[in-house]
Formats: sequence, C-alpha cells, structure tokens
Amino acid sequence: TINLAPSTTIVPQERRHSLFGLVNQEIMADLELDVAGSFAHRDTRRTYFLSGIPLPASAVAEAETASLTGTLSHSTGSGWLVQASAGWSLSETEQMQSQPGGEELINRFDSRGELFDYGVQADGSLMSLPGGDVKLALGASGRHETHFDFFETGTVAGREKRAKRKVRSLFGELHLPFFSSANRLPGLERLSLTAALRYQHYDDFGGSWDPKVGLLWSPLA
Repeated sequence: TINLAPSTTIVPQERRHSLFGLVNQEIMADLELDVAGSFAHRDTRRTYFLSGIPLPASAVAEAETASLTGTLSHSTGSGWLVQASAGWSLSETEQMQSQPGGEELINRFDSRGELFDYGVQADGSLMSLPGGDVKLALGASGRHETHFDFFETGTVAGREKRAKRKVRSLFGELHLPFFSSANRLPGLERLSLTAALRYQHYDDFGGSWDPKVGLLWSPLA
C-alpha cells in the first residue's frame, strides 16, 4: 500500500445483516400452518487496480434478498397428507466502479430478480402389499419469474434488459414395495419399483414430459 490513498484496501470491507423467522400454528386438529420469512442485506467496498491504469478503482456494491413462504398442511384420517403452499422471493444488487472520490464512472451494473411460486400436493398409501404399502404422490405447481438488469459504463450509454416467464407443472409418483424386511427371501432383502412422470409448460417455448423409472434391489441385509 505504499504511496496509495489511506482509503485503499487490500481485503474488501463487508458488512452483513440478516433476519429469519418461522411460525407454526395448529389451526385445528390435523390442520397446521407454517410461515417462514427472511431478509438479508450486504454492503461491500473495496479498491483494486485495473490493467494499464495507475490509479486504483473503487467498487461499491449492495445486495438484498428477501423471502416469504407459507404452507398449509392437512392430515386425513386415512393416512394421506395434503399440502398447499405459496412463496415469494426477491434478489436485488447494485454495483458501481469508479475512480477515487466517486467520480469518473467506470462500470455500473444493477439487477433485480423476483419469483412467485405456488402449489398443491397430496401423498399417501393406496393399498398394502406383502412388502409394504403402495404409495402415491400427486401434485401441481406454478411459478412466475421476472428479471431486470441495467448496465452502464463511462463510454457506453445505459441499457436495460427485462424478461419474464410463467411455468406450470403436473406430477405424479408411484412406489411399489415388492420385498422388504417383512417378506424377504434369500437374495431378495429388498426390491421396490418407483415410477414418476412430470409435465412442465413454459410460456416462452412450450412444454416437456419428464418420466423416471427406478428399481432398487438389495440382495443382502
């Protein structure tokens, strides 16, 4: 740091603040509500040298994130669990690079991303096999994404970009336990089959089908 300004730093100066909260409330028998929220703020300041420039550059950045989610859960008498959920999250950043004194802008970059999602799902047992319960899960979900960024330099005029899209999906999964500790045989300590199918539709380019099949076999305990 010889011959550098007193404000010049080798290690970035950073300050962080964050909050988190979680609330669980039993509304009535077999009906619960969970709400969680978080917030974080970060300030960063540092100086460094750009290639070919003898003077140090100053960089200042601020970032914030926030989220809020809620889940309503209902347990039926037949062993099924039904859940409805919704969530929101936000991420913002502001970054600026300049010469000492905060003048002569070098680069500026700001961004903002926001997400809102929601869904409902149910899972439980359909019937019993010698190896265990046949389980089924069904659900539907959706999310809305938005993004914005702004970029500017000392020689390039500011330009901004915006984008958004919606995604909706349906899914189902079936689990079949053929053998388990309840009915194991030599070489068949555990044998189960899992089949799942998910469909997602994006409003900017269309939909996709995503199947999955899994077989689990354990010959020994």
